[in-house]
Amino acid sequence: MKPVVAIVGRANVGKSTLFNRLAGGRHAIVEDTPGVTRDRLYRDASWLDKDFTVIDTGGIEFNKAEGVIEAKVKEQAALAIEEADVILFVVDSRSGFTSDDEEVAAILRRSKKPVVLGVNKVDNFQDTSAVYDFYALGLGEPIPFSAIHGMNTGDLLDAVIAHFPTGSEEDVEGDRLMIALVGRPNVGKSSLINAITGQTAALVSDFAGTTTDPVYKAMEVHPIGPCVFIDTAGFDDTGELGQMRVKRTQEVLQKTDIAVIVLSGNDFTFEKDWYQKLKNKKIPVLFLINKADQFNNIEAFVRAAEEQFGQKPLIVSAKTGQGIAQIRHELAALVPQSFETDSITKSLVQPQDTVLLVMPQDIQAPKGRLILPQVQTIRDLLDNRCIVISTTTDTLDTAISALKEPPSLIITDSQVFGAVYEKKPPESRLTSFSVLFAKYKGDISEYIKGANAIDTLKDGDRVLIAEACTHAPLSEDIGRVKIPRMLRKRIGENLKIDIVAGTDFPEDLSGYSLIIHCGGCMFNRRFILSRIERAKEQSVPITNYGIAIAKFTGILDKIDY
Repeated sequence: MKPVVAIVGRANVGKSTLFNRLAGGRHAIVEDTPGVTRDRLYRDASWLDKDFTVIDTGGIEFNKAEGVIEAKVKEQAALAIEEADVILFVVDSRSGFTSDDEEVAAILRRSKKPVVLGVNKVDNFQDTSAVYDFYALGLGEPIPFSAIHGMNTGDLLDAVIAHFPTGSEEDVEGDRLMIALVGRPNVGKSSLINAITGQTAALVSDFAGTTTDPVYKAMEVHPIGPCVFIDTAGFDDTGELGQMRVKRTQEVLQKTDIAVIVLSGNDFTFEKDWYQKLKNKKIPVLFLINKADQFNNIEAFVRAAEEQFGQKPLIVSAKTGQGIAQIRHELAALVPQSFETDSITKSLVQPQDTVLLVMPQDIQAPKGRLILPQVQTIRDLLDNRCIVISTTTDTLDTAISALKEPPSLIITDSQVFGAVYEKKPPESRLTSFSVLFAKYKGDISEYIKGANAIDTLKDGDRVLIAEACTHAPLSEDIGRVKIPRMLRKRIGENLKIDIVAGTDFPEDLSGYSLIIHCGGCMFNRRFILSRIERAKEQSVPITNYGIAIAKFTGILDKIDY
Protein backbone atom coordinates (compact mmCIF):
# COMPACT_ATOMS: atom_id res chain seq x y z
CA MET A 1 0.00 0.00 0.00
CA LYS A 2 1.04 3.60 -0.55
CA PRO A 3 2.04 5.65 2.49
CA VAL A 4 -0.92 7.49 4.02
CA VAL A 5 -0.77 11.15 5.11
CA ALA A 6 -3.61 12.48 7.28
CA ILE A 7 -4.20 16.25 7.40
CA VAL A 8 -5.61 17.19 10.83
CA GLY A 9 -6.25 20.33 12.81
CA ARG A 10 -9.01 22.50 14.19
CA ALA A 11 -11.71 23.93 11.93
CA ASN A 12 -11.01 26.57 9.27
CA VAL A 13 -7.20 26.45 9.33
CA GLY A 14 -7.01 25.61 5.60
CA LYS A 15 -6.82 21.80 5.64
CA SER A 16 -9.11 21.35 2.61
CA THR A 17 -7.24 24.04 0.65
CA LEU A 18 -3.99 22.18 1.29
CA PHE A 19 -5.67 18.86 0.45
CA ASN A 20 -6.84 20.23 -2.90
CA ARG A 21 -3.39 21.55 -3.69
CA LEU A 22 -1.71 18.24 -2.88
CA ALA A 23 -4.32 16.23 -4.78
CA GLY A 24 -4.09 18.44 -7.87
CA GLY A 25 -7.63 19.79 -8.08
CA ARG A 26 -10.78 20.88 -6.20
CA HIS A 27 -11.72 17.65 -4.50
CA ALA A 28 -12.79 19.01 -1.14
CA ILE A 29 -15.37 21.76 -0.79
CA VAL A 30 -13.67 24.88 0.57
CA GLU A 31 -15.68 27.49 2.49
CA ASP A 32 -14.84 30.10 5.10
CA THR A 33 -17.43 28.51 7.35
CA PRO A 34 -16.00 26.07 9.90
CA GLY A 35 -17.26 22.52 9.71
CA VAL A 36 -17.76 22.15 5.94
CA THR A 37 -15.55 19.05 5.81
CA ARG A 38 -17.06 16.27 7.93
CA ASP A 39 -16.11 12.93 6.37
CA ARG A 40 -12.55 11.96 5.72
CA LEU A 41 -11.65 12.26 2.02
CA TYR A 42 -9.00 10.21 0.21
CA ARG A 43 -6.94 11.17 -2.86
CA ASP A 44 -3.67 10.14 -4.46
CA ALA A 45 -0.81 12.63 -4.48
CA SER A 46 2.91 12.63 -5.21
CA TRP A 47 6.02 14.60 -4.37
CA LEU A 48 9.38 14.10 -6.06
CA ASP A 49 9.54 10.32 -6.58
CA LYS A 50 7.12 9.44 -3.78
CA ASP A 51 3.46 8.51 -4.32
CA PHE A 52 1.11 8.59 -1.34
CA THR A 53 -2.52 8.82 -0.26
CA VAL A 54 -3.63 12.01 1.46
CA ILE A 55 -6.66 12.19 3.79
CA ASP A 56 -8.60 15.37 4.54
CA THR A 57 -10.43 15.41 7.88
CA GLY A 58 -12.99 17.63 9.54
CA GLY A 59 -11.94 20.33 11.97
CA ILE A 60 -11.55 19.23 15.59
CA GLU A 61 -13.19 21.60 18.08
CA PHE A 62 -13.00 21.37 21.89
CA ASN A 63 -14.27 24.63 23.32
CA LYS A 64 -17.93 24.42 22.45
CA ALA A 65 -20.88 22.26 23.33
CA GLU A 66 -20.35 19.06 21.38
CA GLY A 67 -23.25 17.83 19.31
CA VAL A 68 -23.62 14.58 17.42
CA ILE A 69 -21.90 15.84 14.28
CA GLU A 70 -18.96 17.31 16.17
CA ALA A 71 -18.48 13.98 17.93
CA LYS A 72 -18.62 12.14 14.61
CA VAL A 73 -16.08 14.54 13.07
CA LYS A 74 -13.73 13.79 15.95
CA GLU A 75 -14.31 10.08 15.38
CA GLN A 76 -13.45 10.40 11.67
CA ALA A 77 -10.29 12.38 12.51
CA ALA A 78 -9.30 9.69 15.03
CA LEU A 79 -9.77 6.98 12.40
CA ALA A 80 -7.61 8.95 9.94
CA ILE A 81 -4.88 9.33 12.55
CA GLU A 82 -4.98 5.60 13.26
CA GLU A 83 -4.74 4.83 9.52
CA ALA A 84 -1.95 7.32 8.76
CA ASP A 85 1.76 6.68 8.41
CA VAL A 86 2.45 10.41 8.79
CA ILE A 87 0.25 13.15 10.29
CA LEU A 88 0.31 16.65 8.83
CA PHE A 89 -0.90 18.93 11.62
CA VAL A 90 -2.09 22.28 10.24
CA VAL A 91 -2.39 25.41 12.39
CA ASP A 92 -3.29 29.00 11.50
CA SER A 93 -0.69 31.79 11.78
CA ARG A 94 -3.39 34.51 11.64
CA SER A 95 -5.39 33.32 14.63
CA GLY A 96 -2.21 32.24 16.43
CA PHE A 97 -1.70 29.59 19.09
CA THR A 98 -5.00 28.35 20.60
CA SER A 99 -6.05 25.93 23.28
CA ASP A 100 -7.65 23.75 20.60
CA ASP A 101 -4.26 23.46 18.88
CA GLU A 102 -2.80 22.33 22.19
CA GLU A 103 -5.56 19.73 22.64
CA VAL A 104 -5.00 18.36 19.11
CA ALA A 105 -1.24 18.24 19.72
CA ALA A 106 -1.82 16.18 22.87
CA ILE A 107 -3.88 13.67 20.85
CA LEU A 108 -1.15 13.44 18.21
CA ARG A 109 1.61 12.87 20.75
CA ARG A 110 -0.39 9.97 22.20
CA SER A 111 -0.74 8.45 18.72
CA LYS A 112 3.05 7.82 18.57
CA LYS A 113 2.87 8.65 14.83
CA PRO A 114 5.35 10.94 13.01
CA VAL A 115 3.94 14.49 12.97
CA VAL A 116 4.85 17.37 10.66
CA LEU A 117 3.67 20.75 11.97
CA GLY A 118 2.60 23.17 9.22
CA VAL A 119 1.72 26.82 9.95
CA ASN A 120 -0.69 27.96 7.25
CA LYS A 121 -1.76 31.41 5.98
CA VAL A 122 1.71 32.95 6.17
CA ASP A 123 1.69 35.95 3.84
CA ASN A 124 5.13 37.40 4.51
CA PHE A 125 7.97 34.89 4.54
CA GLN A 126 10.41 37.67 5.47
CA ASP A 127 8.68 37.93 8.84
CA THR A 128 7.78 34.55 10.34
CA SER A 129 7.69 35.71 13.95
CA ALA A 130 4.07 34.52 14.26
CA VAL A 131 5.33 30.98 13.65
CA TYR A 132 7.57 30.87 16.72
CA ASP A 133 4.70 30.51 19.20
CA PHE A 134 3.92 27.06 17.77
CA TYR A 135 7.19 25.63 19.09
CA ALA A 136 5.26 25.40 22.37
CA LEU A 137 3.26 22.50 20.93
CA GLY A 138 6.32 20.28 21.38
CA LEU A 139 6.06 18.75 17.89
CA GLY A 140 9.32 19.96 16.45
CA GLU A 141 10.02 22.79 14.03
CA PRO A 142 6.91 24.56 12.68
CA ILE A 143 7.06 24.96 8.88
CA PRO A 144 5.45 28.16 7.53
CA PHE A 145 3.49 27.87 4.28
CA SER A 146 0.55 29.22 2.34
CA ALA A 147 -1.87 26.58 1.00
CA ILE A 148 -3.85 29.04 -1.09
CA HIS A 149 -0.74 30.42 -2.86
CA GLY A 150 1.34 27.22 -2.76
CA MET A 151 4.27 29.01 -1.11
CA ASN A 152 6.72 26.79 0.79
CA THR A 153 4.57 23.68 0.37
CA GLY A 154 7.68 22.00 -1.06
CA ASP A 155 9.47 22.27 2.29
CA LEU A 156 6.36 20.94 3.98
CA LEU A 157 6.23 17.92 1.68
CA ASP A 158 9.96 17.29 2.02
CA ALA A 159 9.39 16.92 5.76
CA VAL A 160 6.40 14.63 5.19
CA ILE A 161 8.05 12.17 2.79
CA ALA A 162 11.11 11.95 5.06
CA HIS A 163 8.91 9.91 7.42
CA PHE A 164 7.58 7.48 4.79
CA PRO A 165 8.10 3.78 5.44
CA THR A 166 10.22 1.94 2.90
CA GLY A 167 9.15 -0.89 0.64
CA SER A 168 5.49 0.14 0.20
CA GLU A 169 3.58 -1.30 -2.75
CA GLU A 170 1.37 0.67 -5.13
CA ASP A 171 -2.36 0.28 -4.81
CA VAL A 172 -4.02 2.11 -7.64
CA GLU A 173 -7.67 3.10 -7.92
CA GLY A 174 -7.29 2.98 -11.67
CA ASP A 175 -7.76 -0.79 -11.86
CA ARG A 176 -10.51 -1.05 -9.26
CA LEU A 177 -14.24 -1.29 -9.90
CA MET A 178 -15.87 2.03 -8.93
CA ILE A 179 -19.22 1.67 -7.14
CA ALA A 180 -21.16 4.85 -6.30
CA LEU A 181 -24.06 5.07 -3.84
CA VAL A 182 -26.50 7.88 -4.63
CA GLY A 183 -29.74 8.97 -3.01
CA ARG A 184 -31.41 11.66 -0.96
CA PRO A 185 -29.79 12.99 2.20
CA ASN A 186 -30.11 10.73 5.21
CA VAL A 187 -31.23 7.56 3.40
CA GLY A 188 -28.32 5.69 4.92
CA LYS A 189 -25.74 5.65 2.11
CA SER A 190 -22.83 6.05 4.52
CA SER A 191 -24.22 3.37 6.84
CA LEU A 192 -24.59 1.00 3.89
CA ILE A 193 -20.96 1.49 2.83
CA ASN A 194 -19.84 0.84 6.38
CA ALA A 195 -21.97 -2.33 6.48
CA ILE A 196 -20.84 -3.60 3.05
CA THR A 197 -17.15 -2.98 3.73
CA GLY A 198 -17.24 -3.96 7.39
CA GLN A 199 -15.41 -0.74 8.29
CA THR A 200 -16.25 2.74 9.51
CA ALA A 201 -15.41 4.24 6.14
CA ALA A 202 -17.88 7.14 6.23
CA LEU A 203 -19.31 9.46 8.85
CA VAL A 204 -22.85 8.53 9.92
CA SER A 205 -25.31 10.75 11.73
CA ASP A 206 -29.05 11.36 11.85
CA PHE A 207 -28.69 14.84 10.40
CA ALA A 208 -29.23 15.43 6.71
CA GLY A 209 -26.26 16.79 4.78
CA THR A 210 -23.54 15.16 6.87
CA THR A 211 -21.68 14.02 3.75
CA THR A 212 -20.34 17.11 1.96
CA ASP A 213 -17.89 15.58 -0.52
CA PRO A 214 -17.78 12.16 -2.14
CA VAL A 215 -15.89 9.77 0.13
CA TYR A 216 -13.76 7.10 -1.56
CA LYS A 217 -12.91 3.83 0.18
CA ALA A 218 -10.76 1.21 -1.57
CA MET A 219 -11.57 -2.35 -0.47
CA GLU A 220 -11.32 -6.01 -1.37
CA VAL A 221 -14.88 -7.30 -1.04
CA HIS A 222 -15.86 -10.89 -1.80
CA PRO A 223 -17.14 -11.78 -4.40
CA ILE A 224 -16.67 -8.37 -6.10
CA GLY A 225 -12.87 -8.23 -5.80
CA PRO A 226 -10.83 -5.00 -5.70
CA CYS A 227 -13.21 -2.05 -5.71
CA VAL A 228 -13.74 1.52 -4.55
CA PHE A 229 -17.00 2.48 -2.84
CA ILE A 230 -18.01 6.12 -3.32
CA ASP A 231 -20.32 7.70 -0.77
CA THR A 232 -21.94 10.72 -2.43
CA ALA A 233 -23.77 13.67 -0.94
CA GLY A 234 -27.56 13.75 -1.02
CA PHE A 235 -28.80 14.74 -4.48
CA ASP A 236 -31.75 16.97 -3.54
CA ASP A 237 -29.65 19.46 -1.59
CA THR A 238 -30.58 23.12 -1.88
CA GLY A 239 -28.59 26.31 -1.42
CA GLU A 240 -25.13 27.19 -2.71
CA LEU A 241 -23.29 24.52 -0.72
CA GLY A 242 -25.97 21.98 -1.65
CA GLN A 243 -25.49 22.70 -5.34
CA MET A 244 -21.76 22.13 -4.93
CA ARG A 245 -22.56 18.73 -3.43
CA VAL A 246 -24.81 17.88 -6.37
CA LYS A 247 -22.09 18.94 -8.80
CA ARG A 248 -19.60 16.65 -7.04
CA THR A 249 -22.05 13.76 -7.33
CA GLN A 250 -22.44 14.45 -11.07
CA GLU A 251 -18.65 14.40 -11.45
CA VAL A 252 -18.54 11.00 -9.74
CA LEU A 253 -20.71 9.52 -12.49
CA GLN A 254 -17.85 10.05 -14.97
CA LYS A 255 -15.86 7.30 -13.26
CA THR A 256 -18.69 5.09 -11.94
CA ASP A 257 -18.83 1.48 -13.15
CA ILE A 258 -21.91 0.51 -11.07
CA ALA A 259 -24.40 2.78 -9.31
CA VAL A 260 -26.54 1.96 -6.29
CA ILE A 261 -29.65 4.12 -5.87
CA VAL A 262 -30.94 4.11 -2.30
CA LEU A 263 -34.69 4.80 -2.23
CA SER A 264 -36.79 6.54 0.42
CA GLY A 265 -40.27 8.01 0.50
CA ASN A 266 -42.97 7.69 -2.14
CA ASP A 267 -41.90 10.62 -4.29
CA PHE A 268 -39.38 9.31 -6.82
CA THR A 269 -38.85 12.62 -8.68
CA PHE A 270 -35.15 12.98 -7.91
CA GLU A 271 -34.47 9.26 -8.19
CA LYS A 272 -36.06 9.11 -11.67
CA ASP A 273 -33.94 12.04 -12.83
CA TRP A 274 -30.72 10.44 -11.63
CA TYR A 275 -31.71 7.03 -12.98
CA GLN A 276 -32.10 8.62 -16.41
CA LYS A 277 -28.64 10.20 -16.10
CA LEU A 278 -27.19 6.77 -15.28
CA LYS A 279 -29.05 5.07 -18.14
CA ASN A 280 -27.75 7.70 -20.57
CA LYS A 281 -24.21 6.84 -19.47
CA LYS A 282 -24.98 3.09 -19.70
CA ILE A 283 -24.11 2.59 -16.04
CA PRO A 284 -25.77 -0.50 -14.50
CA VAL A 285 -27.95 0.31 -11.49
CA LEU A 286 -28.92 -1.60 -8.35
CA PHE A 287 -31.92 -0.29 -6.38
CA LEU A 288 -32.01 -0.63 -2.59
CA ILE A 289 -34.50 0.16 0.12
CA ASN A 290 -32.51 0.74 3.29
CA LYS A 291 -33.79 0.90 6.87
CA ALA A 292 -36.11 -2.04 6.30
CA ASP A 293 -36.49 -2.25 10.06
CA GLN A 294 -38.30 1.14 10.08
CA PHE A 295 -41.00 0.45 7.44
CA ASN A 296 -44.62 -0.33 8.34
CA ASN A 297 -45.76 -1.41 4.86
CA ILE A 298 -42.60 -2.13 2.94
CA GLU A 299 -44.35 -4.40 0.40
CA ALA A 300 -46.36 -1.46 -0.96
CA PHE A 301 -43.19 0.63 -1.24
CA VAL A 302 -41.44 -2.18 -3.15
CA ARG A 303 -44.35 -2.44 -5.60
CA ALA A 304 -44.35 1.35 -6.17
CA ALA A 305 -40.62 1.35 -6.84
CA GLU A 306 -40.86 -1.61 -9.20
CA GLU A 307 -43.59 0.16 -11.20
CA GLN A 308 -41.45 3.29 -11.52
CA PHE A 309 -38.11 1.69 -12.42
CA GLY A 310 -38.99 -1.71 -13.85
CA GLN A 311 -36.68 -3.33 -11.31
CA LYS A 312 -37.46 -4.83 -7.93
CA PRO A 313 -35.34 -3.18 -5.23
CA LEU A 314 -33.48 -5.16 -2.59
CA ILE A 315 -34.77 -4.77 0.94
CA VAL A 316 -31.85 -4.20 3.30
CA SER A 317 -30.94 -2.77 6.67
CA ALA A 318 -27.47 -1.45 7.39
CA LYS A 319 -28.40 -1.40 11.06
CA THR A 320 -29.42 -5.08 11.40
CA GLY A 321 -27.34 -6.50 8.53
CA GLN A 322 -30.41 -7.70 6.60
CA GLY A 323 -29.61 -8.19 2.90
CA ILE A 324 -26.00 -6.94 3.10
CA ALA A 325 -24.52 -10.21 1.80
CA GLN A 326 -27.03 -10.15 -1.07
CA ILE A 327 -25.88 -6.64 -2.04
CA ARG A 328 -22.35 -7.95 -2.56
CA HIS A 329 -23.55 -10.79 -4.82
CA GLU A 330 -25.87 -8.49 -6.82
CA LEU A 331 -23.01 -6.03 -7.37
CA ALA A 332 -20.72 -8.83 -8.55
CA ALA A 333 -23.37 -9.83 -11.12
CA LEU A 334 -23.53 -6.24 -12.44
CA VAL A 335 -19.82 -5.88 -13.21
CA PRO A 336 -19.77 -4.67 -16.85
CA GLN A 337 -18.14 -6.98 -19.38
CA SER A 338 -16.26 -3.94 -20.60
CA PHE A 339 -14.66 -3.38 -17.20
CA GLU A 340 -11.06 -2.99 -18.25
CA THR A 341 -9.89 -5.26 -21.04
CA ASP A 342 -8.74 -8.73 -20.12
CA SER A 343 -5.13 -8.11 -21.09
CA ILE A 344 -2.80 -5.25 -22.01
CA THR A 345 -0.72 -7.24 -24.53
CA LYS A 346 -2.70 -10.40 -25.41
CA SER A 347 -3.52 -9.25 -28.96
CA LEU A 348 0.20 -8.78 -29.72
CA VAL A 349 1.86 -11.85 -28.21
CA GLN A 350 1.78 -15.63 -28.05
CA PRO A 351 3.07 -17.89 -25.26
CA GLN A 352 6.87 -18.27 -25.41
CA ASP A 353 7.32 -15.02 -27.36
CA THR A 354 10.41 -13.00 -26.45
CA VAL A 355 9.46 -9.42 -25.64
CA LEU A 356 12.09 -6.70 -25.21
CA LEU A 357 11.22 -3.73 -23.00
CA VAL A 358 13.16 -0.50 -23.56
CA MET A 359 12.85 1.67 -20.47
CA PRO A 360 14.99 4.84 -20.25
CA GLN A 361 16.21 5.52 -16.72
CA ASP A 362 16.36 9.30 -16.98
CA ILE A 363 15.14 12.14 -14.77
CA GLN A 364 11.53 11.04 -15.22
CA ALA A 365 12.20 7.50 -13.98
CA PRO A 366 11.47 7.38 -10.23
CA LYS A 367 14.48 6.27 -8.23
CA GLY A 368 14.26 2.76 -6.90
CA ARG A 369 11.15 1.65 -8.78
CA LEU A 370 9.40 1.42 -12.14
CA ILE A 371 6.43 3.50 -13.22
CA LEU A 372 3.03 1.84 -13.02
CA PRO A 373 2.45 1.13 -16.78
CA GLN A 374 5.80 -0.68 -16.90
CA VAL A 375 4.96 -2.79 -13.85
CA GLN A 376 1.50 -3.67 -15.15
CA THR A 377 2.82 -4.52 -18.62
CA ILE A 378 5.53 -6.80 -17.23
CA ARG A 379 2.99 -8.65 -15.10
CA ASP A 380 0.62 -8.95 -18.07
CA LEU A 381 3.38 -10.39 -20.29
CA LEU A 382 4.28 -12.92 -17.60
CA ASP A 383 0.60 -13.90 -17.31
CA ASN A 384 0.65 -14.44 -21.09
CA ARG A 385 3.66 -16.74 -20.62
CA CYS A 386 6.10 -14.54 -22.51
CA ILE A 387 9.86 -14.27 -22.00
CA VAL A 388 10.46 -10.72 -20.82
CA ILE A 389 13.81 -8.95 -21.22
CA SER A 390 14.38 -5.38 -20.05
CA THR A 391 17.00 -2.88 -21.15
CA THR A 392 17.67 0.84 -21.38
CA THR A 393 18.07 2.91 -24.53
CA ASP A 394 21.84 3.07 -24.34
CA THR A 395 22.16 -0.74 -24.07
CA LEU A 396 19.56 -1.56 -26.74
CA ASP A 397 22.12 -2.68 -29.36
CA THR A 398 23.82 -5.00 -26.86
CA ALA A 399 20.50 -6.48 -25.76
CA ILE A 400 19.40 -7.23 -29.33
CA SER A 401 22.82 -8.77 -30.16
CA ALA A 402 22.65 -10.99 -27.10
CA LEU A 403 19.42 -12.61 -28.28
CA LYS A 404 19.61 -15.75 -30.41
CA GLU A 405 16.65 -14.50 -32.44
CA PRO A 406 15.11 -11.02 -32.80
CA PRO A 407 12.38 -10.31 -30.23
CA SER A 408 8.81 -10.80 -31.43
CA LEU A 409 7.80 -7.49 -29.92
CA ILE A 410 9.61 -4.41 -28.62
CA ILE A 411 7.78 -2.17 -26.14
CA THR A 412 9.42 1.17 -25.52
CA ASP A 413 8.89 4.45 -23.78
CA SER A 414 7.16 6.72 -26.30
CA GLN A 415 9.69 9.52 -25.95
CA VAL A 416 12.42 7.32 -27.54
CA PHE A 417 10.16 5.95 -30.29
CA GLY A 418 12.35 7.31 -33.07
CA ALA A 419 15.66 5.99 -31.72
CA VAL A 420 14.25 2.52 -31.03
CA TYR A 421 12.56 2.32 -34.45
CA GLU A 422 15.87 3.03 -36.17
CA LYS A 423 17.61 0.20 -34.30
CA LYS A 424 14.94 -2.49 -34.17
CA PRO A 425 15.25 -5.64 -36.32
CA PRO A 426 12.89 -5.55 -39.32
CA GLU A 427 10.96 -8.61 -38.13
CA SER A 428 10.31 -7.20 -34.64
CA ARG A 429 7.05 -5.37 -34.11
CA LEU A 430 7.11 -2.09 -32.16
CA THR A 431 4.77 -0.38 -29.74
CA SER A 432 4.99 1.72 -26.56
CA PHE A 433 3.62 1.58 -23.04
CA SER A 434 1.49 4.64 -23.74
CA VAL A 435 0.09 3.14 -26.95
CA LEU A 436 -0.79 -0.08 -25.12
CA PHE A 437 -2.62 1.94 -22.47
CA ALA A 438 -4.39 3.92 -25.17
CA LYS A 439 -6.12 0.68 -26.08
CA TYR A 440 -6.34 -0.76 -22.55
CA LYS A 441 -7.87 2.33 -20.97
CA GLY A 442 -9.37 4.29 -23.86
CA ASP A 443 -10.51 4.18 -27.50
CA ILE A 444 -7.48 3.72 -29.74
CA SER A 445 -9.37 4.31 -33.00
CA GLU A 446 -10.47 7.71 -31.70
CA TYR A 447 -6.90 8.43 -30.58
CA ILE A 448 -5.54 7.60 -34.07
CA LYS A 449 -8.07 10.00 -35.63
CA GLY A 450 -7.05 12.62 -33.09
CA ALA A 451 -3.35 12.22 -33.87
CA ASN A 452 -4.01 12.74 -37.58
CA ALA A 453 -5.71 16.02 -36.67
CA ILE A 454 -2.24 17.34 -35.80
CA ASP A 455 -1.83 17.87 -39.56
CA THR A 456 -4.68 20.42 -39.50
CA LEU A 457 -3.38 22.51 -36.58
CA LYS A 458 -2.51 26.13 -37.30
CA ASP A 459 -0.26 28.57 -35.48
CA GLY A 460 -2.46 30.34 -32.93
CA ASP A 461 -4.73 27.33 -32.28
CA ARG A 462 -5.28 26.14 -28.68
CA VAL A 463 -4.31 22.63 -27.49
CA LEU A 464 -5.20 21.00 -24.17
CA ILE A 465 -2.76 18.56 -22.52
CA ALA A 466 -4.36 16.45 -19.78
CA GLU A 467 -2.44 14.41 -17.21
CA ALA A 468 -3.87 11.95 -14.71
CA CYS A 469 -0.90 12.32 -12.37
CA THR A 470 -0.34 15.30 -10.09
CA HIS A 471 3.44 15.01 -9.72
CA ALA A 472 5.66 18.02 -9.35
CA PRO A 473 6.80 19.31 -12.76
CA LEU A 474 10.18 17.99 -13.94
CA SER A 475 12.77 19.78 -16.06
CA GLU A 476 12.07 17.53 -19.08
CA ASP A 477 8.52 16.48 -18.25
CA ILE A 478 6.93 14.68 -21.20
CA GLY A 479 3.51 16.33 -20.88
CA ARG A 480 4.53 19.78 -19.70
CA VAL A 481 7.77 20.23 -21.67
CA LYS A 482 8.53 17.68 -24.41
CA ILE A 483 5.14 17.43 -26.15
CA PRO A 484 4.60 21.23 -26.10
CA ARG A 485 8.08 21.58 -27.62
CA MET A 486 7.21 19.07 -30.38
CA LEU A 487 3.94 20.87 -31.07
CA ARG A 488 5.46 24.32 -31.34
CA LYS A 489 8.35 23.08 -33.48
CA ARG A 490 5.85 21.55 -35.92
CA ILE A 491 3.04 24.12 -35.81
CA GLY A 492 4.53 27.41 -34.63
CA GLU A 493 5.56 29.36 -31.56
CA ASN A 494 2.17 31.06 -31.26
CA LEU A 495 0.39 27.78 -30.56
CA LYS A 496 -1.50 28.13 -27.25
CA ILE A 497 -1.17 25.19 -24.85
CA ASP A 498 -3.15 24.65 -21.63
CA ILE A 499 -2.16 21.92 -19.16
CA VAL A 500 -4.44 20.31 -16.57
CA ALA A 501 -3.67 17.54 -14.08
CA GLY A 502 -5.54 15.11 -11.87
CA THR A 503 -9.32 15.28 -12.12
CA ASP A 504 -9.29 18.81 -13.54
CA PHE A 505 -10.79 18.76 -17.04
CA PRO A 506 -12.81 21.58 -18.65
CA GLU A 507 -16.52 21.14 -19.19
CA ASP A 508 -16.37 23.40 -22.23
CA LEU A 509 -13.82 22.07 -24.75
CA SER A 510 -15.06 24.10 -27.71
CA GLY A 511 -12.08 26.46 -27.67
CA TYR A 512 -9.59 23.65 -28.31
CA SER A 513 -8.42 22.29 -31.65
CA LEU A 514 -6.89 19.15 -30.07
CA ILE A 515 -6.68 17.32 -26.75
CA ILE A 516 -3.63 15.18 -25.91
CA HIS A 517 -4.21 12.90 -22.91
CA CYS A 518 -1.73 10.82 -20.94
CA GLY A 519 -2.01 7.03 -20.79
CA GLY A 520 -4.41 7.31 -17.84
CA CYS A 521 -2.91 4.57 -15.69
CA MET A 522 -4.17 6.34 -12.53
CA PHE A 523 -7.79 6.47 -13.80
CA ASN A 524 -10.28 3.70 -14.42
CA ARG A 525 -11.38 2.99 -17.98
CA ARG A 526 -14.84 4.45 -17.45
CA PHE A 527 -13.33 7.82 -16.51
CA ILE A 528 -11.04 7.94 -19.56
CA LEU A 529 -13.90 6.94 -21.87
CA SER A 530 -16.10 9.67 -20.36
CA ARG A 531 -13.47 12.26 -21.33
CA ILE A 532 -13.23 10.83 -24.85
CA GLU A 533 -17.02 10.96 -25.15
CA ARG A 534 -17.10 14.57 -23.96
CA ALA A 535 -14.52 15.47 -26.62
CA LYS A 536 -16.52 13.67 -29.32
CA GLU A 537 -19.76 15.40 -28.28
CA GLN A 538 -18.03 18.77 -28.72
CA SER A 539 -16.28 17.71 -31.97
CA VAL A 540 -12.79 18.15 -30.53
CA PRO A 541 -10.16 15.59 -31.67
CA ILE A 542 -8.47 13.70 -28.83
CA THR A 543 -5.34 11.54 -28.78
CA ASN A 544 -2.83 10.33 -26.21
CA TYR A 545 0.86 10.87 -25.53
CA GLY A 546 2.20 7.74 -27.24
CA ILE A 547 0.03 8.02 -30.34
CA ALA A 548 0.87 11.72 -30.68
CA ILE A 549 4.62 11.10 -30.37
CA ALA A 550 4.41 8.31 -32.98
CA LYS A 551 2.75 10.87 -35.26
CA PHE A 552 5.46 13.45 -34.60
CA THR A 553 8.13 10.81 -35.26
CA GLY A 554 6.53 9.77 -38.55
CA ILE A 555 5.97 6.13 -37.56
CA LEU A 556 2.29 6.13 -36.61
CA ASP A 557 1.53 3.69 -39.44
CA LYS A 558 4.42 1.42 -38.39
CA ILE A 559 3.52 0.70 -34.76
CA ASP A 560 1.38 -2.13 -33.45
CA TYR A 561 -1.47 -1.99 -30.97
